[in-house]
Amino acid sequence: MLLNNIFLMLSSLLALTSRAAKSFEMIIASRILVGINAGISMNVQPMYFGESAPKHLRGAASLSSAIFASFGVVLGQIVGLREILGSEPCWQFLLASNAIPGLIQLLTLPWFPESPRYLLIDREDKEACINALQRLRGCEVRQSELDEMLQEQADVEGLRPSRPWELLVDQNVRWQVISIIIISSAMQLCGNDSIYFYAYYVFKAAGISPDRIQYITICTGTCEFTACIICNMLIERQGRRNLLMGGYILMTVWAIVFTLALCFEQKAEWVPYLSMACIFTYILSFGMGPAGVTGVLPTEIFSQTARPAAYMIAGSMMWINLFITGMLFPFLVSVDPPQRPTRFAHAHEIWPAYRRRSVKQRTHPRRLADPLNESAFLNISNFPVGWREFVVGLVQGHVSLVKVTIAGEKQLWKFRTFRSVGGNSYLDYSTSAARFCGKW
Repeated sequence: MLLNNIFLMLSSLLALTSRAAKSFEMIIASRILVGINAGISMNVQPMYFGESAPKHLRGAASLSSAIFASFGVVLGQIVGLREILGSEPCWQFLLASNAIPGLIQLLTLPWFPESPRYLLIDREDKEACINALQRLRGCEVRQSELDEMLQEQADVEGLRPSRPWELLVDQNVRWQVISIIIISSAMQLCGNDSIYFYAYYVFKAAGISPDRIQYITICTGTCEFTACIICNMLIERQGRRNLLMGGYILMTVWAIVFTLALCFEQKAEWVPYLSMACIFTYILSFGMGPAGVTGVLPTEIFSQTARPAAYMIAGSMMWINLFITGMLFPFLVSVDPPQRPTRFAHAHEIWPAYRRRSVKQRTHPRRLADPLNESAFLNISNFPVGWREFVVGLVQGHVSLVKVTIAGEKQLWKFRTFRSVGGNSYLDYSTSAARFCGKW
């Protein structure tokens, strides 16, 4: 993250001097460098927060990256007001203003410890890991938390970090990779950025003066910022799946209503106000689900060795689809403007449809698992006597075809322990056991 600020500083320097040099090429180069910085930051920050936070705060900590990203949108809208830096004489200072958060990072990041999991698992430095945990927690390290990391270290011992192309061809993580590709693509193809395009048109149709629209537009960014905060408070209670599905379903509803409102805006005076309401509710739905949860998932469904490559794949899909949307959207609008939000509604349906299909196919019998290499339990109480093949979907990123023999009191399997919880029989397995079984 420290080295990433080099791109930010170079970008600010190019933007600041482009006017004096009378070179638009410098502006283009500046924006490319900003894009590189943003791409790295959006991947590294959630991963760092997720690896450093305690289990009960892991989702909320990872989600803080999305909160401050939306806060940056609001701050950019405010700084971009004509009364501040949005005027013609000050545009170069506006483009170079992102150097300020870069300077703050350069001053503060050296005081932050490295990720404890990275220190223990990748560097194999237990003492540094304990020191980092003490600095982050502000107290003595809990033995249970350290044992969890030591168990994960044992599970991935002897394995080198995976590369993106290796994950793409690895059958053990096929469904995890497919999931992050679909989720990351849906986040950009849902058309949230296009809503900001419609905002000016809708606000003007509602009778708002063009001079005042810039102030109303700040409310759209504030909605997303507020929704991300609400998502942060709900993510540990409601779960990732419910927030994602609920967000996309609501976005589909608002996109359809928004399209109808645009088509009939000349029929009644109140219709433009309905369009305004759809814009704000659409952004709220996006912030409460996809905007926050998408960046958290790679941390929780991949092991330490596969996590960086998973973030590279997810980030690449996110920005590629954003580029495609940005290139195609002007042409889509020129064909039939009022129906554009409905087109994006089809993308909203991708994730719920995939999730329903994947749950139906791969989560029976019921699987219970905690993120980041916690023990997983598979209910086998209702299995018939004899050989039975089933797919074990391991949350750390391993999927194995396992054969289980049940013969009265004698169970024959290659797993660590067998336990009974609440009268039900559960099979307790680890990543190493799942990999071993995958070689049968």
